[in-house]
Amino acid sequence: MTAYSYDAFGQLTHQTDAAGRLTTLMRTPTAVGIELGIEADTVRLQYDRASNLVSEQGVNGELGYQWDALSNLQALTLPQGDRLQWLYYGSGHAIAMKFNQQMVSEFTRDRLHRETGRTQGALHQQLRYAGQYADSETGLHYNLFRYFDPVVGRFTTQDPVGLRGGLNLYAYVKNPLTWIDPLGLTPCKGLPSTRKAGGTGKNYDPVNGQGLYVLHDGKSILYVGRGDAPSRLNIHANTPGKSHLDQLTIFDNNLTKAEAKFLEQRIMDLHGGAKSTDPLTNLLNKISSYSPNNPNAVTYDIAGHSHDWGSKELNDIIYIFKGNGL
Repeated sequence: MTAYSYDAFGQLTHQTDAAGRLTTLMRTPTAVGIELGIEADTVRLQYDRASNLVSEQGVNGELGYQWDALSNLQALTLPQGDRLQWLYYGSGHAIAMKFNQQMVSEFTRDRLHRETGRTQGALHQQLRYAGQYADSETGLHYNLFRYFDPVVGRFTTQDPVGLRGGLNLYAYVKNPLTWIDPLGLTPCKGLPSTRKAGGTGKNYDPVNGQGLYVLHDGKSILYVGRGDAPSRLNIHANTPGKSHLDQLTIFDNNLTKAEAKFLEQRIMDLHGGAKSTDPLTNLLNKISSYSPNNPNAVTYDIAGHSHDWGSKELNDIIYIFKGNGL
């Protein structure tokens, strides 16, 4: 049996294995570095602001890591100056590795992209799927704020966001290709485009299941709406002045109210605003989604979470608009 000890912040500090061997883990106050060690052996890890490992310093020298814009490891510089490079396929998983431009290692993976084997001789590296760092002392994968147990497929501590991330506080993310969250603080629902549709009619949830849609003429957006999308679009289809317009459901009743309010207002802002703010606007919306004086405006302004999260959701919509020629 292996025993784990944690500090007051839920961070792993010690591991004692079945043989009684103790591993001590220490962190810097800013959580941008960590030291792993057994007895006198210490490894110092340094991360950049995007939570990518950039330096690994130990008794045998320093390793330098380089990453691409998608946070895929591109190259590893060894203490003696030699260089390892990684090749990836479409999903961002490594399939081969070069040493000073010569192919030295190839990886095989299962249908879930988990590594099942590799040809590598004596070469060794610690990075695992989604940028996890394999801690050889504990057998766990380090994720900056939590440890992941690859054997059971679960985190060893609870989700930092608590129950807001779901009822299972130890579960691994459902879609690791798009639900990327280095700090462990992004809502676990993921981007709206990755969520399943919510209920409509009597099953409509106005708090956690609002939809978002637009009416357009094939070139320009002329109306932005939210709520029970199927029901609202049916009403518009029979409303003079709107019935002739094309309909596009952006998110099918899978937004929180704060997200829907935020996105509805931002789309209006991008297309001239409501008539209450600009009588000459091309939009048919008479009023804004919410007033700055609304007591919940502070929450709506950040999509119920943060400015960064709101920006990600807005970019999610812009991608959908481009795909539909809007």
